[in-house]
Amino acid sequence: MQVMRRSAARQVVSSDDEQNPGKGPVSHVGEKVGKAHDDVAESDSISDLQEHLRHVMGQGYEGINHDFTVIRNLHPYAQEACRMSGECFMDGSVYHIFTDGSSKNDKATWAITILHQADVDGKHVYYSVGYAAGHVNDDLGACDPSAMDAEATAIIAMAEFAFGQSHQRSVNIYCHFDALLVGFGAMGECNIPVQQGSQSERQRLARIVMTILESKSKQMDGDLKGIHVKAHQGHPWNEMSDSIAKAAWWGWMPTVDFDFRSRPLLHHPLAAWAWIEVAPTPELADLRAILENAVPDQKKGSLDSTLSIPNHTSYSESQTAKIVFATVNVGTLDMDMVSAGRLWSSCGSLRKRVFM
Repeated sequence: MQVMRRSAARQVVSSDDEQNPGKGPVSHVGEKVGKAHDDVAESDSISDLQEHLRHVMGQGYEGINHDFTVIRNLHPYAQEACRMSGECFMDGSVYHIFTDGSSKNDKATWAITILHQADVDGKHVYYSVGYAAGHVNDDLGACDPSAMDAEATAIIAMAEFAFGQSHQRSVNIYCHFDALLVGFGAMGECNIPVQQGSQSERQRLARIVMTILESKSKQMDGDLKGIHVKAHQGHPWNEMSDSIAKAAWWGWMPTVDFDFRSRPLLHHPLAAWAWIEVAPTPELADLRAILENAVPDQKKGSLDSTLSIPNHTSYSESQTAKIVFATVNVGTLDMDMVSAGRLWSSCGSLRKRVFM
């Protein structure tokens, strides 16, 4: 945690001995003033992060269009899907969001389509909620006019809409994408794709927002899942997002513009740890507590003996201990235990495994 503290939350003040060699010892008063200044800067940085999180959580239906009849050149299957599905503007507990992008001649666009799933007479019924689309540009930071960055931009838009629903309990979000590596890279199931020579940050930013959304969903007893859809195979709602993205590429745009709220959050120095701040757990406290790195009082407390094995003259008795292990974004740990089971972790947000 010390590395996190120094690299992201504060700038470590070099000692006067290093800056002015040969000038004698340093006054501790200066050190305390410098530390106090850093503590204020760290506190302000975390407060800013919290404010950015509150701002992006308020997105909701802002920027979402509801009239599907005005979309140009819809795929026939998408037209049929619109005809068969009803309109629904109420808050729901299950959302399916289809993301897609279009890219050609150094120009790229993105689109999302939102469905609400309800249970009627024991059957799943789907209602069309709305859609959004736009150009892939630098409004979120450096990017490429590529199909990959178009899909990643759509995923960020999907997450921003989902943030607005995360204040409800037990909301399930299903993100459907046809770009396999981009989608599962954002979900943390594999490494994010990187184009050689590219300066784009769009894939990394998609991973950050999805990790934040996953943490928030778990905190509210909800769920977030990524689902791969085969491109151009006739899935009505995937064809819908594809049609909207292509229409936007040809110059048509929805009546209501989608304004990304997440840029300040994504470019905050602590953005990569925002998933911790948005949903602290007993195992992993909020950033202020983590970065404090408080020195324990040696005169208080006692040694934890719960994992100690008592001395016995005979070792015929079996001993067990419960260990909760947490890690993040580490895919290198793969440990086989003969008697304790299997402990493992994979890429993504906080993973916990309990083994006996």
